Amino acid sequence: AAPMVPFTATTTGTTLAMAAPENTVKLFVDGVEVVPTGTGWSYYYTNLGSEGMTVTVVPVTPSTPLGDFTFDNGISAVTNWGEGFKPNASIRFGTDLVSVPDHAPPGLKSLNSLFNGSPAFNDPNVVNWDMTGITNTGYMFLGAAAFNQPIGNWKFDSVTNMDGMFYGTTAFNQDLTGWCVTNITATPSDFGTDSALIPANYPVWGTCPVPAPSRIMGFKI
Repeated sequence: AAPMVPFTATTTGTTLAMAAPENTVKLFVDGVEVVPTGTGWSYYYTNLGSEGMTVTVVPVTPSTPLGDFTFDNGISAVTNWGEGFKPNASIRFGTDLVSVPDHAPPGLKSLNSLFNGSPAFNDPNVVNWDMTGITNTGYMFLGAAAFNQPIGNWKFDSVTNMDGMFYGTTAFNQDLTGWCVTNITATPSDFGTDSALIPANYPVWGTCPVPAPSRIMGFKI
């Protein structure tokens, strides 16, 4: 069998901090395992020798999807999502994140808090993410102050929770009126609180807009 592709990222700064439920994942920095502390939840903390080190996260049980893990700091770029995630895994990348792959995390249905607390994140790679099957984007960009990418073409079909999605996203003001939000009938709590997003650019709650047909060029008779 082919070797499992791990979640892979690169480092920045001088320290790396991550947390995950006990005995669920292993964390490696440049191939050296970081030994966790704590019970119930495991806490992984290490001093980094330099920027640009390679971080990998793998499940303790091989060939199973990754579950919860959250970075507080130290991760600047996610370079490979790996083999996939449990649908409702809680994943977060912390203060130093600036770059992610050009496709959404495989298997993950909840993007809740994914970029929560990532103030410099403004990566255009998210513009073409396929949001089919995504159910939860609550607090996805909470405090992601720099984010202002044109994500109005995201194709939702299952989303039910957008609470606090752009809370504190102070640069963000994009047209979201084309989003399919059939299952959300009123403005979610704190959807655009303390952001630059004007209500005219909010999704049209409870609707799923139909794209306008392409114009067909022809000749007058």
